[in-house]
Amino acid sequence: MAMTTMQPWISKHLSLTDLAEIEAAIASVETKTSGEVVPMIVRRSVSLRSAPYIAIMAALSLLFVLALIFQFDFARTDHLVGLVIGVVAALGLAVATPFLIPLQKFFTLDGDEDEAAFERAQLEFYQTGIPATEGRTGVLIFVSLFERRAFILGDESISKRLNQEVWVEITQAMVNRFKQKDFKGAFVGAIEAVGTKLATEFPRAANDRNELHDHLIIKE
Repeated sequence: MAMTTMQPWISKHLSLTDLAEIEAAIASVETKTSGEVVPMIVRRSVSLRSAPYIAIMAALSLLFVLALIFQFDFARTDHLVGLVIGVVAALGLAVATPFLIPLQKFFTLDGDEDEAAFERAQLEFYQTGIPATEGRTGVLIFVSLFERRAFILGDESISKRLNQEVWVEITQAMVNRFKQKDFKGAFVGAIEAVGTKLATEFPRAANDRNELHDHLIIKE
């Protein structure tokens, strides 16, 4: 096993036994191909710095609309009290947003999530050392939990024979299993499906060596 303890956020979805089964799936497919399969899950990719600002702007905008609807009057004490309560509530929402995932999701734009998750996948592709493998036959199976996004990226040799569209069906099947809370099944299924594609195009050579670790990489 690559690790014996896990952060609470990942232990909610995967057990140590699950990690062992994922590791075994990687080792199994790599007995049939010269490709290197690297699964990874990160807690989040998008920056949450903008979410509190979006939250407070949305709350204040709502407060402004309500003031117009109810014809706010500075001369009325009850209206002033309502204004103060509204502003305090807006500030409280902004403060609470970084600590509550539902609020983080609500005040994060889908476009930001897509872009951030894909950029993180590309960054991790290089940081894991995949492009340094001898045959350039590494594949990253990347999942960003907060954004609920998944990508499969193949190295140079693989991209020449298998374009990105090949991975769409595998990625969708993986996402469907995540939606069903079957995290282990999602990773094992994706690893086996990717392994099948690689075994056809890149069968294991007699002198092949394992260049990357056979475990699920977990990062914040």
